[in-house]
Amino acid sequence: MKCLGSQTQLSKCFSLLSLLLSILVVEAADVCAPVTWTGTLRRASSNVTDTITDTITANMMMARRDLLDPDDLQPGDINCRYTGRTDAAVNYYTCTQLANFYGITIEKFFKLNPQVKPDCSNILPSSVYCVDGFIEPVRATDGLCGPKNNNATCLGQSFGQCCNAATWKCGNTTDDCAPGNCYEGACVGDNIFSTDGTCGYQHGYRQCIGKWGSCCNMDGTCGNGTAFCGIGSCQMGNCTQPAITTPPTTGNTTDGTCGGPKSLTCNLLYGTCCNKYGQCGSLDTDCGVGCQPKYGQCSSISSSSTTIASSTKSSSTISSTKSSSSVPTATPVSLDGKCGSASTTGATCAGSSFGSCCSVRGNCGSTPAFCAVSNLCQPKFGTCTPVALLALAARSGGIVEAQPLFVALVICVKLCLELVTQQALMDVVERIPLYRLLVLVVRMGIAAR
Repeated sequence: MKCLGSQTQLSKCFSLLSLLLSILVVEAADVCAPVTWTGTLRRASSNVTDTITDTITANMMMARRDLLDPDDLQPGDINCRYTGRTDAAVNYYTCTQLANFYGITIEKFFKLNPQVKPDCSNILPSSVYCVDGFIEPVRATDGLCGPKNNNATCLGQSFGQCCNAATWKCGNTTDDCAPGNCYEGACVGDNIFSTDGTCGYQHGYRQCIGKWGSCCNMDGTCGNGTAFCGIGSCQMGNCTQPAITTPPTTGNTTDGTCGGPKSLTCNLLYGTCCNKYGQCGSLDTDCGVGCQPKYGQCSSISSSSTTIASSTKSSSTISSTKSSSSVPTATPVSLDGKCGSASTTGATCAGSSFGSCCSVRGNCGSTPAFCAVSNLCQPKFGTCTPVALLALAARSGGIVEAQPLFVALVICVKLCLELVTQQALMDVVERIPLYRLLVLVVRMGIAAR
């Protein structure tokens, strides 16, 4: 820049320098000047807050503009407590979106907004819909409530919040709100606890409480005592529970025998009762007469019906007792191979196709394992042999195979044993030693050869 020359040029040069200097001063002031909050600025901030608050209030008022005034509500109207607004763009899924957003079911949304079609086809954009509320009930404005007063509710009334089922009046006392007396309102209500003494499955499974009793009988009536709480009479409530007895599970028997020198006890595996034969079982014959309580469980069976009259009674009494108690009963023959306590009918093996001997385990058969007394054969339910004749004869091996007559004699002996009684067999054995009988049979077989 050339500032030296004519006076006019010099003047212009000074003006230009002054302008540049002023620009530099303004820029420095903008950069370095401290920030100061003035009252005007604070007032401006307050105005902004007020504007935001006014906007929110206006939006809330707009959102509630379609709600009914509480004073205008009639029974059956929707008493809406909160609303939501739809977006500018809506579709068939908008109803579900509103319900999900406000945590209600789609069914409740349609209940609160009956004007909306079930397919949500008439939902409007940017519009208010109810998302929380209830159907306005009949209010007990005169203090009278319950079924006798158009089912008016005490809730929200100055008379009290509980409907007393005895007076059908609203109140707030302990008696008014007590379970079993409060029909509805600020209490559990009649839907849970009966207020008229009816209960059970016949009456919506309502429970009994308070003045009505603690038990509901099978007829659906509340009460106390055996007729209401007893076993077989009580359907719900404070019912009497039957005593539970746990059978022994730790008996030490390993083969089903009990008592004896080892004092073996019965368990669940073989049966919890030790019968008079020293066998575990669970039938009446095991747990009744002759049962040994020391080695298992026993049931108390009255024996008065089987007691023989004393000899000191008159002859007429004796004869009548015998005639009434000595009626013979036929023992059933085993049809399934089971006998004694192992049979459900207490069957005998005598005459059974499975064999005439009842083994210690209650099975019918004809071998020494079933018939030998030494193997604990049960003479009450079949035939038992003191010595296993057939087993000894079978040990002769070749004689049996070589002599048909011997085989025939053995079969004959077997048939005879099945026909004779236990006492007759004992008489025969006592008169003829067994070994002599066997020697005689063998000699007859050899002579026949």
